[in-house]
Amino acid sequence: MDRLKSLCVEINQLATVYPEVTSDGTKTKAIRVVAIELDVTATGSIIGASIEMAWAAFGRIDALINNAGVTGFSFEMKRGERGEEKI
Repeated sequence: MDRLKSLCVEINQLATVYPEVTSDGTKTKAIRVVAIELDVTATGSIIGASIEMAWAAFGRIDALINNAGVTGFSFEMKRGERGEEKI
């Protein structure tokens, strides 16, 4: 998560080099990305708080990237009747 957050900082610093121009012609420093860590087993209130963080940063949510994964040897491997491996 630390590496992802540092990448977000780098990307957002580019916003000072390439600022957004509003409809009245003024330039603004925009937040481009934000990293929010969320456990997939979280309760509704925690999920809601994460959504609010994203909404507060951007005023909308265009995309969500779900990157849930499993590490280590948490599954037991079994052999089927034909010798194939099954989890």
